[in-house]
Amino acid sequence: MSAVAQNAANNQVKLPDTPGRPLVEKVCTTCHALDNVVRARMTKQRWSAVVDDMVSRGATASDDEIEQIVNYLAANFGAPAKP
Repeated sequence: MSAVAQNAANNQVKLPDTPGRPLVEKVCTTCHALDNVVRARMTKQRWSAVVDDMVSRGATASDDEIEQIVNYLAANFGAPAKP
């Protein structure tokens, strides 16, 4: 996907306006669109593993920023509670 197309796709996705959102937008969108993020529903442990994998692939963020990203994703796109 071209940078222009990716920016257009990212602009259509609206993330919840809670702490951590700017970091997710800044760090995660350098490689992919946010539509993948908003569709995913994972536990905090799984989000942590995914973010660690992204860092190993080149995403750049400090340890504190990574923690904030994981917390944001888990709080807003966590796995649904089991009945």
